[in-house]
Amino acid sequence: RVGSYSNLMGGGADIFLENCKAAHLHSSSSTSLVSLDRSNATSIEENDANVGQEINNVVKTTDEESTTSVENIMEKGFAAALRKPYYGSLPNTPPGSSPTKRKVFAHPAREELNTIRFQVLVWYIGPIDVVQGNVAAQVRITLFWNAADSHVETHDRRSIKSFVMQGRKSALERTTTEDAGTAIDVPPVSILNAVSFNVIGSPDISELSRKKRLYRWSCLYKVSLLQDEEDMKVDKFPHDEHHLTIRLGILSARERGGKWDSRKWKLALATEADTKGTIRVPHGMIVDHVKIPEFSFDKDTGLAFSFTPLKHGTGKDDECLRVSLKVRRESSYYDNNIVPILVTLHLVAVSLFSMDANDFFKRGLMLLNITFVEIGLRTSLDRHLPSVGYEIKLQRIMNSFFFSLLFCVFESSVCYFLINRRGWSVETTDAIDSVVALVVLNFGCYQCYLYYKDRKDVHQKSIISS
Repeated sequence: RVGSYSNLMGGGADIFLENCKAAHLHSSSSTSLVSLDRSNATSIEENDANVGQEINNVVKTTDEESTTSVENIMEKGFAAALRKPYYGSLPNTPPGSSPTKRKVFAHPAREELNTIRFQVLVWYIGPIDVVQGNVAAQVRITLFWNAADSHVETHDRRSIKSFVMQGRKSALERTTTEDAGTAIDVPPVSILNAVSFNVIGSPDISELSRKKRLYRWSCLYKVSLLQDEEDMKVDKFPHDEHHLTIRLGILSARERGGKWDSRKWKLALATEADTKGTIRVPHGMIVDHVKIPEFSFDKDTGLAFSFTPLKHGTGKDDECLRVSLKVRRESSYYDNNIVPILVTLHLVAVSLFSMDANDFFKRGLMLLNITFVEIGLRTSLDRHLPSVGYEIKLQRIMNSFFFSLLFCVFESSVCYFLINRRGWSVETTDAIDSVVALVVLNFGCYQCYLYYKDRKDVHQKSIISS
C-alpha cells in the first residue's frame, strides 16, 4: 500500500539513519574489518536486531494509520528525512487548526490577464444630422491587454501567398516574403455603428511591461456614426436631447477555442495601472476644445460608459462597449425671438375683442392680417426645422396660435349674424366676446407654459456649457 510504504520510508528512515551512523562510528574505530572481535560483531547484530524490531513496529503503526492522506505522508516522510522544502499541494487540515503555509508567487491580477481594456478619447464632433441619424466624429481608440503565450509567435522567414483581383472574373497570385521575428496578436476592434471610417495616420502599438506582457494599441479614426432612431427623436424641438453613441466590440476569433474566446477574454475599461496616471480619466474622456454646432453638453458629466449584450455575436457571453454623450440643442433663438413674437401677435388679436360685433368687417380683417403674419413666419421657419414624418413641438405651438386666431374670426362672424339676423342685442354679444377673449387668452398662456416647460426641465437637469 502507498500509505504503508511511505510511512515506512518516512517514519523508519530517521531510526534507520541514526543506527547506521552509530554502526559506522563503531566500525571506524577499528583498524580493519577483520580485526573486529566477536563482542563487536555481537553488538552490531544486536543493533541490527533493534533496527529490524523498530522497522516492524513502524510497519504495524503504518497499518493502523493507512487512512492518512498522501500529502501528509509525503510531508512527514520524505520532507522529514531529506530535510527539503515542501512544494506540494496544501495538506488536508483538520477543523479548527491553522492551514500549512506555502510559498505563493506573485503574478498579475486575474482581472488584468483576462480582459481587453478600452480607452476612448473624443477629439471632434461635427454637425448632427437628426434626419439621417448620423454624426461625424474623430475618435482615438486605445486597447490594453496582457498577452497570453498563444498570442506571441516567433516564426522564420516565410512566403505568404495572396491574390489580386483582375477584373471581375479572375485573380492573380502574388507572393510576398516575411522576415523572421516575433508576431503579436492584436485584438481586432470593430466600430459596430460606423457607416464609414478612415484611419488617420497609422496605428501605434507598444509594450508597456515585459514582465506582465502588457501591450497598448492605439488608433485615431475619422468616422461617421449611425445613431439609434430613438436617440434622434426631435418631437420636442427646439428643446430636444440626444445621446450620441459609439459601439465598440471584438467580433473576430471570439468563438470557442479562438484566440479571443468570449468565455475567457472579457471586455473592460482601462485602469490607472494601464495609463500610469497620464490622463485624468483612465477609460476615456472628451477633449476640452470640442464644440458641437447648435448643441451643448455637460463637460462635468462627459462620456458615459456601459457594456451591453451583443445580439449578433458568437455566443451569449459576447458584449460590446457603449460610449454615449448626452447633448441638447441650443434653443435661445427660438426662446427669445420666435415665441415672443407669437405671444405678442396673440395678445394684439385678443385686444380686438374690444370692438363691437357690428364692426365685424374691421375686426375680422385685422384678425386675418395677424393670421397672415403668422403664416409668413411659419413658412420661413419651416425651412430650418427638421423634415420628419411627425409633428414637432414648435410646429404644434405655432399651429395652436394660428387656429386660435381663426377661431376668433369665426366667433366674430357668429356674433354679427346673431345681431343682424336674430335680433340679439349688442350687450349680449359683448358678453359672449368677453368670455371668448378670456378663453383665448388663457389658451395662449397655456401654450407658452407647454413650450417653456421643457426648456426649464432641460436647464434643471444639467449645466449648459458655453
